[in-house]
Amino acid sequence: MKDFKTKILEYFNLTKEQYDVLSKDVTIDDLPSFKNYKQIEECANFIHEKVNQKTKILIYGDYDCDGVMSTSILYLTLKTKDFTPGFYIPFRETDGYGLTKNNIDKFRELGYKLIILVDNGINLITEINYANSLGIEIVIFDHHTIEGNLPNAKFILHPTYSGFSKINMSAGTVAFFFSVAYLGFVDEYLLSMAAISTLSDLMPLQDTNRLLVKLGLKMTNKNKYQNIFLLNSSNSVPFINEKDISMVIIPKINAIGRLINNSLLFNIVRYFTNIGDDKFILRQSKWINDVNNNRKQLVTDLVKNCQIDNNKNSIVIYEGDIKEGLAGLLATRFMDEFNKPTAVIVQEANNPEVLKGSLRSKKGFNVNIILNDMKDILLTHGGHENAGGLTLKKENFNLFKERFEKAATSHPFSNEKHDEIDINLGDLTKENYDFLYALSPFGQDFKAPKFIIKNIKTSFLKLSKNRQHIYTPININSTIVYFNYDKTLFNFPFVNLIGELNLNYFNNFYSVQFKVLMFSKNL
Repeated sequence: MKDFKTKILEYFNLTKEQYDVLSKDVTIDDLPSFKNYKQIEECANFIHEKVNQKTKILIYGDYDCDGVMSTSILYLTLKTKDFTPGFYIPFRETDGYGLTKNNIDKFRELGYKLIILVDNGINLITEINYANSLGIEIVIFDHHTIEGNLPNAKFILHPTYSGFSKINMSAGTVAFFFSVAYLGFVDEYLLSMAAISTLSDLMPLQDTNRLLVKLGLKMTNKNKYQNIFLLNSSNSVPFINEKDISMVIIPKINAIGRLINNSLLFNIVRYFTNIGDDKFILRQSKWINDVNNNRKQLVTDLVKNCQIDNNKNSIVIYEGDIKEGLAGLLATRFMDEFNKPTAVIVQEANNPEVLKGSLRSKKGFNVNIILNDMKDILLTHGGHENAGGLTLKKENFNLFKERFEKAATSHPFSNEKHDEIDINLGDLTKENYDFLYALSPFGQDFKAPKFIIKNIKTSFLKLSKNRQHIYTPININSTIVYFNYDKTLFNFPFVNLIGELNLNYFNNFYSVQFKVLMFSKNL
């Protein structure tokens, strides 16, 4: 039988030499030069000049995690003892995404002469022409798909358009590489925020993206940044990994933009930029955790109250009083639970005759294509293969629902192939865990493998004290855990356990956990 390490190499289709390259330690010297960005030095010099002239500069970001990170990176890049830029995070419900004419008018009245758009702007031709007509110059740091002609901005930095990368990168990474050009050195904290932004927008973990995340995690754990660690509550291990950031920290940052629609929203940027203000950071971390807990409870309550027609091939939820920021979360929840294309529709805050929708799907039902086929009844639409958004007139809702169901009937989800690595209880060792996770970070386009342990006698599995979970020690160094386990498991004498490898830390001692995600009957 092949040993664990051989199975890992075969799973990722790696030679030992390729494994050594991917698993080697990385340093800041491995980062590609910012000079690979077209016009980045000219852009840095232009903004330097504006700062020296004390020009009023506004950073206009976005309400999601990438927008918060890129806004924070740029704010800290430009701020000095003698100069403080302004910043603005748009309110999801009343401002919507991207720079608006109404906000341009407000910023003009406040005396802003330069607006730097981060995580938005690449397709705002009309708005940017309007700003220019008022004497406001625009610089764009964006990463979204360019849909047509470029706007008339003073400078545009974009990962692919600017020739820096063949694959997409987050807005936070654009801001980070600009910071290196502007400051003349790599700031480790800004690098850590760029890593968070990369994971938050599900950028492919290849090439520079993978390097940035690996370096960002290294710097986060080396420097123990308080505002990042205070948002982590996933386990007792005294370091943060990419799973902690993706599953615990990023949802908390996003919760603020989903639920807060007043000036308190700006505190999420202040949380990441008020370096050294320990009392403020501690107080705001509690607030962020409270908002996230509220978000989770709201979603749970909404799921309980929504009625699902099991006879349909799609799910369309229309609730006028659902907060717009929860629509995407609800769509994901229903799609995962019922395995059907899902649309959650809410009323637009400023116009009850207009509806907004968030869509979620899986392979086989391409949201972008489906929405494009329905563009005759939509006001706006956009997205990618598995997620998207739309606006439509309320009068067209029933027609949308009918055509969405027809599309779901014609385009069922493809059967997903699950390739688990077959291991045994003896493989649950710290040495094997270290061999696997030397390949991390795992994420988009470089997933951590799932494992299967076959032919486990169910009578061997032990319950926790409260009998809600399975907790079975294998030896002093390894354990099987199955949280909120499926109670039907004990209907079978033998089962196969499918799960992932985690590391647990207790009393200064590391042990390996096989975390069960599901089970199958032993055939």
